[in-house]
Amino acid sequence: MEFLSAETYEALRVTTTSTVLCIRHLLGSGFCFVLTSRYSSDDVESFFSAIRQLNGSNDQTDAYAALSAFQKIPVTGILHSSDSANVGSVVCRLGQAYQLPSPPVKASTASEDVGKLLLPYLAALERYPSML
Repeated sequence: MEFLSAETYEALRVTTTSTVLCIRHLLGSGFCFVLTSRYSSDDVESFFSAIRQLNGSNDQTDAYAALSAFQKIPVTGILHSSDSANVGSVVCRLGQAYQLPSPPVKASTASEDVGKLLLPYLAALERYPSML
């Protein structure tokens, strides 16, 4: 009896590899630490939920239907998530969704206060208090 299916093993391998590569990139870019527990795919899940909803809640959407729904989003300008989604409710006009600020990346020194380093992200952290 196998512990993991081939699909589950492959998904775990891809996830682990991408996490390691992301951490290496962030640490190499000057970050002092990386909190992997803060990684989130909610925005991606919300996007695919909108694609599914635009196709009549079809869970087995083919590539043509997904492309068609993807083309509808800029035309209608509306994104929304499914009521049964495991992410928070998203209903907004395209372009009005929140964006994290993008401060310039710089190498930090050990003497810098971590609070000062996280200050540009405070608005996003306050938006999601469950992450704190």
